[in-house]
Amino acid sequence: MTPAEPRWVPRLVIEAVHLDQIREHGGLIGLRDEHALESALARAKHGRTYEPESDLARLAADYVFGICTRHPFHVRARIARRRDVRSAGRDA
Repeated sequence: MTPAEPRWVPRLVIEAVHLDQIREHGGLIGLRDEHALESALARAKHGRTYEPESDLARLAADYVFGICTRHPFHVRARIARRRDVRSAGRDA
C-alpha cells in the first residue's frame, strides 16, 4: 500500500520564507530565476513519483537540495564575493 500523498509546500510559502530571511538578514528581494524555483520545487514531487516510499525527511532534503543547487533567489553580493575569493585562492 502506497503512503498518503504529502502536502506539498506551495511556492507562495517558499517566497514568504525567503522574504522573512531578507528582512532579518538583509539581501536582495525577488527571484533571480523563476524557472529554477519551479524546477527546485518539482524535484521532491518527481522523487516521490519514482520512489513512492520516500519519507518526509527525504522529500524535505529534495526541496533543500533543489533550491541550493539551482540558486533561484538573488545572492547577496558580499557573500558571492567572499565565495569567489575563496575559490580563487584554491585555483592559485
